[in-house]
Amino acid sequence: MISINELAASLTGRLINPSDSILTSLEYDSRLVKKASCFFAFDGIHCNGYDFIDDAIKSGATMVVANKCPETIHDNVSYLISDESIRLLYAKASSLFFSNPQAKLKIIGVTGTDGKTSTTDYTYQLLNSFGHKTALISTVYVDDGSGKAFSKTRQSTPEAFYIYSFLDRCVKNNVEYVVMETTSHALSKEYCRVYGINFISSIYTSVSSEHLEFHKTLESYYDAKTNLARNTLSNIFIYNDCPLLDKIRNVAKHRVIELTKPTITKRTISSTSFIYNDREYDVPLFGQYNINNLYEAAMLTARVIKVPVELVLSKCNTIKPVEGRFNVINALNHQVIIDFAHTPDSYEQLFSSFRSVDKDSPITAVFGSAGDRDKSKRKGLGIVSSKYANTIILTEEDPRSESVIDISLDILEGVNKNKVHIYTEEKREAAIRLAFETAKPNSVIFLLGKGHESSISYKDYSRPYLERQALLDVVKELS
Repeated sequence: MISINELAASLTGRLINPSDSILTSLEYDSRLVKKASCFFAFDGIHCNGYDFIDDAIKSGATMVVANKCPETIHDNVSYLISDESIRLLYAKASSLFFSNPQAKLKIIGVTGTDGKTSTTDYTYQLLNSFGHKTALISTVYVDDGSGKAFSKTRQSTPEAFYIYSFLDRCVKNNVEYVVMETTSHALSKEYCRVYGINFISSIYTSVSSEHLEFHKTLESYYDAKTNLARNTLSNIFIYNDCPLLDKIRNVAKHRVIELTKPTITKRTISSTSFIYNDREYDVPLFGQYNINNLYEAAMLTARVIKVPVELVLSKCNTIKPVEGRFNVINALNHQVIIDFAHTPDSYEQLFSSFRSVDKDSPITAVFGSAGDRDKSKRKGLGIVSSKYANTIILTEEDPRSESVIDISLDILEGVNKNKVHIYTEEKREAAIRLAFETAKPNSVIFLLGKGHESSISYKDYSRPYLERQALLDVVKELS
């Protein structure tokens, strides 16, 4: 905890109504404010926190941080008025509130377009396997040192107060390493979620175009990703064919470790073998892309804890896959694959890897694309899916304020309509049912884009949804 005066003295701005009162939390959502909170008025995409200052004060806020002074000043509330980014101030304040816990931990960052969650999880598993107590923040799981659990937030990298609260718990739980999935939003100068964290080492996974609804240009997206390298103290692991390599070299120079993707020797639907220094390693993972992710995790682990790479690779035969990432379920005489893939590049990696082990089975692909998000990728989803699938069923992913039909029309611009059967079914459960009803014998059904997620988002609400449970419910109906 920290007092109002102490916090204000550490931040940039003009303080109105100084006070030695202690703050109990830092909030940017007025609905979460409680007694003695400090409210940070973020300038949001859909609404402005400035408009909710009165609500925050009514809920008990005793301090407000904003870019402009409210019309009404309450005598019992302190106001810090600053020209600096409120999100940046929020990150600085969060670190101070928890007495800079990042300085007591060895934090590893993982970024990329696809493969972040898996690589983060593999690194976490490997470090723990060597007896180093390791924590985890990812899209799917969190572990602050008290045990691995599913993440309750849909943000892969949460807001700064959550992160620093998490790191504080890690310190209290005697954690040594933290492996953190770091998104382009979190790394961007606009959001600053990981401001103040110096990573001891980092990994760049597969990088392609994504989130242009936020970053606007590919160059801006790449620059945000490069911020991880700028804030990495030691080695940065990146493949030699990554489009970011030159930018990372310019920023990090001698700290960059360029990797060549491992050579696959055997592959099945449930395991893959690859070669390192003339020795073959077999791991219970599917596909070249997963091996690429695991290999980077192993290289970093070996370097960080100073053990031979071969010793780390020898432990990879016990690695566990991530929920929602190529989960195979046998149902009604079909193989069903649940996967979080949601970009053209991840579709290409997924389908091409599958065709390398199964060249003949008909493919039914059930998918959509996120509403109010990067529209430029939708045509690409259509191009890649129709390259491999025999049947495409377009449905909801997280439509938000857009209609499923409009999103589907964008995807259809890329679909080779002479090659595939095309259906549109707005409700996802109905789309899964339709997949079974229209599938040819021995078809493989791919359910894409939701993976582990526990809800579907619409304009004004979300409804509970688990892909695996929806599948099981449909199978029960049709049995």
